[in-house]
Amino acid sequence: MNFSDEFLLLLNARYPILYIHSFEEDRLEYSIRKSLNNLQERAIYTWDFIEGYTNNPNIRGFAAKKPFTSIRFSREINSGNSSDFYIKRF
Repeated sequence: MNFSDEFLLLLNARYPILYIHSFEEDRLEYSIRKSLNNLQERAIYTWDFIEGYTNNPNIRGFAAKKPFTSIRFSREINSGNSSDFYIKRF
């Protein structure tokens, strides 16, 4: 089973948190986005410590240097929607 198949299987199983350890953040992010490309109804949010949230003009830079605020935001926004959060190492 390749990464994409296993990743989608875990998402469909509704795991609340997936921890993926990698030294290649860009490659991992690309693989995640490629895997989720076919799932049109899901929103993807990316957060890192310096930039905050990106990929959404409404929240660009939100929660920069505030990891707990980023996690709180993910809980609030995910209550009614199917959303995926890619939180980079901090």
